[in-house]
Amino acid sequence: RNNGYADRIMETRVGGLVGTGHTPRPQCMLPGSAEAGQPTLDKALNARVLDLWKEFARDCDAESELDFDGLQTLIAHTWQGGGDCIVRRRRRPASDGFRVPLQLQVLEGDYLDDSKDGTITESGNRIVLGKEYNKIGKLQAYWLYKSHPGDSTFFPGDSCQSVRVRADGVAHIYTPKRAGQVRGVPCGTSVMDDLRQLDGIEEAAQ
Repeated sequence: RNNGYADRIMETRVGGLVGTGHTPRPQCMLPGSAEAGQPTLDKALNARVLDLWKEFARDCDAESELDFDGLQTLIAHTWQGGGDCIVRRRRRPASDGFRVPLQLQVLEGDYLDDSKDGTITESGNRIVLGKEYNKIGKLQAYWLYKSHPGDSTFFPGDSCQSVRVRADGVAHIYTPKRAGQVRGVPCGTSVMDDLRQLDGIEEAAQ
């Protein structure tokens, strides 16, 4: 984060991943039109879907700071810079007033309780670096801290406690580069030493 070259590389990678953002194009067909050999778009339904999407994209951030495009950029930065990113699906009750009762919470990979490594649950599931797998190796749940491990000053005790969150409520974004890998590594890991040496050369030349 503090190296100008690394920061520029990160911005370029994130820009390539996100681009101009997500552009949905609903393709709902009129009932029976495909079977009849004349697939016809249902313009009214597609307009409703697009209207709901725009409303969701505006209100999707659980912290009410970013829209969907902003969340995409944040996720890409978090993933590339930290190696992985956690996105929780937070379903909202009708009383909250959302037409699409779903928001997304973006968390750093540090929220995974990697102290739970090699733990066997009462059901016989195995936990590897905070990710719980059943006996046949299928992902069942994530063990997430209630707050960031570095936030103990603001949330006493919370950073030492983790809760079990079902896998279908979480998206773990990372790039596995070997079989069995359960966490990611930052995109610049392989060139960190070279960048540090380059900084030293520039300082010496000044």
